[in-house]
Amino acid sequence: MSSPTTSNDREKVVSKLPGWLRQNLKIRAAQHGIEIQAAVEQGIRAWCGLASAPATIDTAGADSFSTFLPPGQWEEFRQVVADRRVSLIQGLAQSIQLWLDTNPAPDVERPEVTRRIIVCNQKGGVGKTAVTAGLGEALAEDPNALHPVQIAKALAKALRASDTQPEDQQASDPLEIENLPGLGLRVLLVDFDPQCHLTNQLGASPLPMNGDSLTNHMAGDPKGDLRDLVVSIDDEHFNGRLHLLPACNDAFLLDVRLSAVRAREAALERALAPLEPDYDVILVD
Repeated sequence: MSSPTTSNDREKVVSKLPGWLRQNLKIRAAQHGIEIQAAVEQGIRAWCGLASAPATIDTAGADSFSTFLPPGQWEEFRQVVADRRVSLIQGLAQSIQLWLDTNPAPDVERPEVTRRIIVCNQKGGVGKTAVTAGLGEALAEDPNALHPVQIAKALAKALRASDTQPEDQQASDPLEIENLPGLGLRVLLVDFDPQCHLTNQLGASPLPMNGDSLTNHMAGDPKGDLRDLVVSIDDEHFNGRLHLLPACNDAFLLDVRLSAVRAREAALERALAPLEPDYDVILVD
């Protein structure tokens, strides 16, 4: 069905889609950085150009789905659907699946060189740990799922087919929640604070004083491989991509231990260098 409602010289159309197909469409459109309406338009155009209808799609449980298409495309689509003797819902489902098949999920863009990000401030209680954890989690989130992200309204409007919020609400609140795919990067969080706030926040245990630690490796007195100290943050959103190097209270003694180390200003860089090939980003709190 179609209605006279328009958006940017497009015609609003209403049909039905199964929830799983709608979700796949949202994710894939976000991954390619295009509006859902553009993806549907491309899918319908490609489907109408086929010599015959492709395989049947399971549309059980389909519910309302609306978007905006160029004027006349929906009526042309309905005619092709009738000629192929399939339902309107089935034709739309096949069109969207065709677009998904011809626009696979893009590969994760990994940096050529591991990025090092240090979150530091001598003042306590300013949010260093929250920024480190939040940024690390955002970078490692599943690229094949949507996650709520607070972004500027101007960007949100560009990402969506239309903005239905009143203008006065947009003016009073410059931020809003938008569902976007994760980046899927391999991230190492390093808790460099002897108070162990990041370690505790992520549910890990601080390293024991009598064992190995990052401090030992920086002081040139390692007791093993630094990789053995790294723990995985187990969460379905990260799928093994988010790791933590826990803190140890011995970091309170770091200044004393580094006093006898040559080029001590590069001690942290040297200690973490063996881990860099395993990660896209290393974040130090």
